[in-house]
Amino acid sequence: MKSIALALSGALLLAATLVDPTGAALADSPTAYRNPILHSDYSDPDVIRVDDSYYMVASTFHFSPGVPVLKSKDLVHWTLLGHVLPRLDFDANYDLPGPVEFDDTAERIPFNPRMGHRYAAGVWAPSIRFHEGRFYVYFATPTEGVFMASAARAEGPWSAPVKVIDEPNLEDPCPLWDDDGNAYLVHSRVGAGPLILRRMSADGTKVLDAGKVIVEDKVRLPILEGPKLLKRDGYYYIFAPYGGVGEGPQAVLRSKNIYGPYDIRTVLSKGTTHVQAPHQGGYVETPSGEGWFLHFNSTGAYGRIVHMQPVRWEDGWPVMGELLPGAPNGQPVLSHRVPDVGGKFEPVQIQTSDEFSDPKLGVQWEWNHNPADSNWSLSERRGHLRLKAMPAKNFVSARNTLTQVLHGRSSQITTRILVSEMRDGQKAGLAMFGKRPSWIGLTQQSGKRHLTFSYAGTDTVGDVVSAESLLLRVNVDDEFARYSYSTDDGKTFKPFGTRAKLMFSWWKGARPALFTFTSNQAGGIADFDWVRVEDTSIDRQALVTRNHPTLTSIDPASPFMVGNGNIAFTADITGLQTFQEQYSSLTPLLTQAQWAWHSFPNPKQFKYGDSLKTIDVRGQPQQYPWLRDWSEAKRPEIQWLRENPHRFSLGRVSLHLLSTNGKPAQFSDLKATRQTLDMWSGTLHSHFELEGQPIDIETSVHPRLDMLHVSIKAPTIEPSRLGVDLKFPGVAAQLNPNPADWEHPERHTTEVLSKSARQISLQRRLDDTRYFVAAASDEDASFDSVGPHSIRVRPKDRDGVFSFSVLFSAERHQQPLPSASDTHDAVTTHWNSYWNNGGVIDFSGSTDPRAKELERRVVLSQYLMALNGAGTLPPQEEGLFSNSWNGKFHMEMHPWHAAHFAQWGRTELLERSMPWYQQHLPQAKARAASHGLSGAWWPKMVGPEGRESPSTITPFLMWQQPHPIFLAELIYRDRPNPVTLAQYRELVFETADLLASFAHYDEKTDRYVLGPPLIPAQEVFPPLTTFNPTFELEYFRFGLATAQSWRERLKLPRNPEWDRVLQKLSPLPQRDGLYLAVESFPEQWEQARSPECSSGNTAEACWNRDHPSFLGALGLLPGSSVDRETMRRTLRAVESHWDLRQTWGWDFPLLAMTAARLHEPDKAVDFLLSRSRNFQFGVSGMTPRVHLNEHAADLVPTSTGNANADAGYRRLAETYFPSNGGLLLAVGLMAAGWDGDLTYLPGFPKEGWRVRAEGLRPLP
Repeated sequence: MKSIALALSGALLLAATLVDPTGAALADSPTAYRNPILHSDYSDPDVIRVDDSYYMVASTFHFSPGVPVLKSKDLVHWTLLGHVLPRLDFDANYDLPGPVEFDDTAERIPFNPRMGHRYAAGVWAPSIRFHEGRFYVYFATPTEGVFMASAARAEGPWSAPVKVIDEPNLEDPCPLWDDDGNAYLVHSRVGAGPLILRRMSADGTKVLDAGKVIVEDKVRLPILEGPKLLKRDGYYYIFAPYGGVGEGPQAVLRSKNIYGPYDIRTVLSKGTTHVQAPHQGGYVETPSGEGWFLHFNSTGAYGRIVHMQPVRWEDGWPVMGELLPGAPNGQPVLSHRVPDVGGKFEPVQIQTSDEFSDPKLGVQWEWNHNPADSNWSLSERRGHLRLKAMPAKNFVSARNTLTQVLHGRSSQITTRILVSEMRDGQKAGLAMFGKRPSWIGLTQQSGKRHLTFSYAGTDTVGDVVSAESLLLRVNVDDEFARYSYSTDDGKTFKPFGTRAKLMFSWWKGARPALFTFTSNQAGGIADFDWVRVEDTSIDRQALVTRNHPTLTSIDPASPFMVGNGNIAFTADITGLQTFQEQYSSLTPLLTQAQWAWHSFPNPKQFKYGDSLKTIDVRGQPQQYPWLRDWSEAKRPEIQWLRENPHRFSLGRVSLHLLSTNGKPAQFSDLKATRQTLDMWSGTLHSHFELEGQPIDIETSVHPRLDMLHVSIKAPTIEPSRLGVDLKFPGVAAQLNPNPADWEHPERHTTEVLSKSARQISLQRRLDDTRYFVAAASDEDASFDSVGPHSIRVRPKDRDGVFSFSVLFSAERHQQPLPSASDTHDAVTTHWNSYWNNGGVIDFSGSTDPRAKELERRVVLSQYLMALNGAGTLPPQEEGLFSNSWNGKFHMEMHPWHAAHFAQWGRTELLERSMPWYQQHLPQAKARAASHGLSGAWWPKMVGPEGRESPSTITPFLMWQQPHPIFLAELIYRDRPNPVTLAQYRELVFETADLLASFAHYDEKTDRYVLGPPLIPAQEVFPPLTTFNPTFELEYFRFGLATAQSWRERLKLPRNPEWDRVLQKLSPLPQRDGLYLAVESFPEQWEQARSPECSSGNTAEACWNRDHPSFLGALGLLPGSSVDRETMRRTLRAVESHWDLRQTWGWDFPLLAMTAARLHEPDKAVDFLLSRSRNFQFGVSGMTPRVHLNEHAADLVPTSTGNANADAGYRRLAETYFPSNGGLLLAVGLMAAGWDGDLTYLPGFPKEGWRVRAEGLRPLP
């Protein structure tokens, strides 16, 4: 019945019959689209235009009916017309007669053509062409041959398929009718390659010869497949991917002769994007001549979804996507203006929901194999789909499973099932179809129907269901399914079963499915009243927009930043850097870049060896750059080595603004200030009034150029009173937090290289450091020198709008700067794409009052880390905001800055900094060798040159050593393919060699030991006596085990030395049922409970402070050797006896991750919302670095001009970005979980928290 009243969560529409699976048209711009245009598994797409309509076909493999035909008027929005093949009548095995040699538990299933199924066979890579008034579709089946079907209309009816080539093991055919009347067919072979060309009859029904190999180059073009043959301007072109489905790029081959030889050019590859292997597809042109390439992108369990790239032609070659400066080929665009199709059309959508009211099955449905038509019906019970159970051993061997393509990254599928006619042995319900399938439904035994959840062949049987109908639901998010049911007509849904991981199966993504089968010979009936599909994707623009931060007055500690990951600009309330004096001394309003490093002159030729001390290590003298105490840092050679190289400020861009009296405006003259950071578009909007006259300034940074862009609107202010000053400082002797020196202009130079009416180019020199500056305006402007290192830019027009750009670069930029409109579009596109891709979490449905604040922190942290943690070098702890530790980066902090990028689906941002390890691998190996060890020994505190800085701590810190393995593993989990393994194998293996050789064997205890000398992550312990820290032991174990997994993935034997260490690595130290920080201090918890070290005492000798890193053995790490209950007691002990005042910002995410893995979500949330001084998120989202006043002086000297003591604390920095990266890592774990745990949202309480997440990856 269709009149049932529903109260379905998520505002399910009763009459829904369509869904937009794309999000393709940007919500805020009808003139732009974003990729994918179809988040739908239409793999191997081919496309043509006929008049003003576009038609696309795709592979269906074993599914029946086969070859969907889609239609579009604008290339962005598509609808289904039907299928070319009503059935796959090529072989009896397409009917799934059995036997099937695998079951629901199988993950790896090789195709065997002799068995009773055709999973992974069927229709491969069809092509579509229009010739002399008819549509032609060619396709291959790997076991039968090449076929063709034709039709007068794309909607059909289509002719019965004709076998064009009677030969197995062929794939990917494409025809061409040439200008001279000859017809050709190009195809490949199963296994990919070579490309073979055959002459074909004019009617396209048969080939005329055995074919000729026209392209075969296994070195340049391995795994060559999917050819699409076309002719353009006298050239024959073959568009063909190579290198494999998961990792290969797109090539174009060109020749004047159809038989070749062909010139080869790669035209599209992943580049700097997250789009893995922009692979096989089709090319089409609009009536205006615009070129577009539609291709698939492999996404794992979602299948291979459809992207579209713009194509322009240069010198007879296509240029696809976006061609970055210096890049050899294009890379995918994430968004772009819509195609010019010659008009505007109402968008259409793909059919999904179905009321089963029509006499024919909807075009969205495909059976898992050819159906047994006598066992399903739309007429026996009108308005319902009736499925009759047939015998099957398991789900994957059952016939008549009805599926449809999954659309969108987050979907909700609900069905009403009527079960009164079920029989014993029967199962029926709603499933996600694929390998290791999952489903919710009913199982009937002994006349009773039981609610049942099944996952990978294991059934969980629930309560008896007496109702004759119930509602079943599956929610799909991030490649996981979760199931629920309703017995009250949809008023409430109760979850049942665990989360179930979806799988890419038989070349297709996971699909929702309706099914029934029985273990008995006697059948039974399941009637489905309707299926309703809803796109439950998070409204990302609304999520980001509601968290835009706004200031109406200056916050001296929390200004806003704009940037692109390689350069960042910190702005004051005007949107520029005008009123520095209004800000904290720890807020220097800098412009810093990843490439901008400087060294003071070194006339005495200080070198690394000057910092080395000899230390006895188990009877062997070894040298370390060690300081016994910080007084040694005053030695000239130590000071120079620690300070150089260092980051510096590129320049200051400030507003030149005169009052009507001709005097410079003061801050007190500004009224009605209001500033909003629009994170969705990456633009800072600043408004204020001067003498009642409004001024609006927009500030942004170009996504690919290190270029600041500013637009000023001051319609009532004379141009002579308005301008922008570019000022350039030297480098101060005191580098932290502000390296800018404004007092010694004679120590640096600024040279004008060229100047025109609209642009000026400068060269800057700071000792041996040289960089370039270019400033430009779209309108005529004056560029006047107003000091030895100051340029004033002023508009000449009186229209009240002034836009200009300032580009900073290590090499001189020779091209004109992008226009204001081009820059605006590039910035908006970049940030829209950033937010529309990757992970997000929505807390808006929560009733806990803290949820809004946690959401704000998460969104702001995502923005800040894109600016400060996504550059080409590992970040410094204060990012590009200010200097600490002379701007050098701390390698032990790298995961806290950047690991979350892989977890949140933005792996490409993590990978920007990974080449640093590979570039410095020789240095790391040399350092290990100097200590008599194998592998690569990674430094702690370094600059881009890779030289370790001398310190009391640095040379003995070891918890950064497994980081390259941890990070590479996160990358592999996101891109599990041979390219990733090849790219990072050396890094992983050399790192593992160091881990194994650093652990030394103790014959007395028959175990491997870490240290001494060693300092753990909790940096309070003496290096020469400390050994076996808990976290490092577990991290070394994780690193070695993961490296062995990499060897196995590469089909290499396990490393026996690594296994020896793994087998005998010391167990995690504990005492009295609690884990210890280090084995060498067994009195840890007795000391922590003592009067001297508890109740707020802060004695230096108390070691229950700093990072409680031992908790990370089960938190950041999966804890393979951790006893959960011991760790639970240890967490309680930390809560009771640790001085959490003396911790750092990333410690609270660390605590939260441990609590989450212990399934204590309330504590996890409490830790993330701690009121600790070091974990308070200002209006901009930054957290300060604060220390107890009595201990601040004992810390590494990192900055000058520190704020005064405040209630017993001293503020040493206004930001500490490991807090933000750690927050994202913890929240990601709490939402997406970890391997082996199928709990939904395991880190969030059930009461008060309604959390929706998408785009997140589980951690190991």
